Amino acid sequence: MTEPLPTPQGPSEQLAYQPISGWAIAGFAIGGLFALLVAISAAVAFFQGAPVFFPVWIIGVAILGVAVSLYAQRHVQNSEATRAGANLARWGFRLSLISGLMYFSYYFVTKSALENQANDFVMEMKDDAGFFPRLREGLAKSDDAHRTQLNYAFLLTQAPNARGARPDNEKYMRQTLDVPNKEGASGLLTQFREREFLPRILFRQLGQDAEITPMEVVDWRYEKHSYKISRMYRIKTKEIEMDFVLAVYSAEAESAGQGRKWSVNLRESFPKSMTLTPQLGEGVRRLRQHSYDWLRQRLKSLSDGKADTRQLDQTPWDVLAIEANNQDERLALLDQHRRQLRQMLAGQGDLKMAQFDVLTRAEQPGKWEQVDGKIRMYPMIHFALRKMPGPVPMYQYEAIATLESKQPVDPARLDAPLPDWDLIGVEVRAVTSAEPKVK
Repeated sequence: MTEPLPTPQGPSEQLAYQPISGWAIAGFAIGGLFALLVAISAAVAFFQGAPVFFPVWIIGVAILGVAVSLYAQRHVQNSEATRAGANLARWGFRLSLISGLMYFSYYFVTKSALENQANDFVMEMKDDAGFFPRLREGLAKSDDAHRTQLNYAFLLTQAPNARGARPDNEKYMRQTLDVPNKEGASGLLTQFREREFLPRILFRQLGQDAEITPMEVVDWRYEKHSYKISRMYRIKTKEIEMDFVLAVYSAEAESAGQGRKWSVNLRESFPKSMTLTPQLGEGVRRLRQHSYDWLRQRLKSLSDGKADTRQLDQTPWDVLAIEANNQDERLALLDQHRRQLRQMLAGQGDLKMAQFDVLTRAEQPGKWEQVDGKIRMYPMIHFALRKMPGPVPMYQYEAIATLESKQPVDPARLDAPLPDWDLIGVEVRAVTSAEPKVK
């Protein structure tokens, strides 16, 4: 019996088909996608001259690509030659790892450098920098040298191209940067000195004893050709303990040789949390509320014609900003307002106070000091002058009132009786006409 001949086997039957591992395809796709994103961002940054940042979670894509590619290699090795794609998985691993490390280094090195620059601008006394130290020094006393530092701190809240004023020239600062607005409210410089949170809580000895500690960065981003960094600062004074988010914006160099400059953006800054110290902080709040209530009654008595025989006007009229067509008209208007205000405070003349109010809220901390044991408060007030018996005000004013307790008082003693108060000074910061203008 004849044996059957063996059937010849072709090459296609000698090599079994090995499908490519889906994990290897996924790892390579993720790595390639992330590498493509990094390449596109680098190209856009090069041609536009501005960095391109993705959200920080995007680095997770590279980590996912590394993990999937490693698993794909293991999957292929353990498949007993039933799966292919080891080289594809290795390339996915390389693309994810290299592009991920490149973007990670670029993102976090840039972030760290910018955060350090912004913090140095805020904390270190240097040329065109040193917001906190200049603010503390400027608020320590009211003489010209200290006021220069306060003006410098104010200029650091303005855009770098708007810092042409000399901080040591108080007259120029007031007449150019403290012009009242159309509603009669005081100008930018007074708003900074009297209403912004930080100048209030660092006033006088409060600022000298304060501890200011940089904390974590809350947010950082790049938009409209500017880096914007918001950082938490822990501020402790004998009155309050608070976390304050301070926003700092950059102005990038526009030509070779120029450096990056920074400015404080107070509109985007705010207290995150604030706690009054148990004894002194609560005691000052109580005294502030009591003094403001007393001041409202005192302003009412002035409006009723009950004058004060002392010279209360402490306004530096020569530096006050006022709307005028020329210098002669400006001097004449200032002299007119000086005479009218002093006559009103003395119970003389035909103008009386009207529409008075205390603009500073009693809940706002800071802006007080202790002098020879007595407490001084400096609230901002608003009032108008009208000609009696006419009902329509002629002029409106914003001013700083200086209140002083008649007796020495310890604000940390909550059980101490509340003191009597004196109005010892009024300093006008803004004066405008209350009459409608005729076209």
